[in-house]
Amino acid sequence: MYQLAPRGSGWIFTILHAFQGGSDGDFPQARVVFGPEGKLYGTTSNGGNRCGTVFTLTPPPRTCESAGCSWTKTVIHNFSQSDGCWPGFGDLTFDGAEISMALQKRGANLVAESMAAVLFSR
Repeated sequence: MYQLAPRGSGWIFTILHAFQGGSDGDFPQARVVFGPEGKLYGTTSNGGNRCGTVFTLTPPPRTCESAGCSWTKTVIHNFSQSDGCWPGFGDLTFDGAEISMALQKRGANLVAESMAAVLFSR
């Protein structure tokens, strides 16, 4: 996950988070969205319990003047075969305190069976 910010006549490239796979998640494919409290919310299509994650990226507590300021990543949900898989194909949306998205429901052999809407509260 990265940020491009204008500076003078050029741009500053900043890595916000480098996904490591496993419990950290892997393959962020869908767009990220800003939540009401200023955090970025996104998904990975792999990692967690092999079925992807929902994560937040929290900005540094103050305005960062250098490219070295880090954001804090937190996994807020690990998908599994029982509640859906591969959320990287849908976009997150907010409705009050709930986050919703479309994802593929997977059977025991991880073959796509249907699309399902999943809602959960922050």
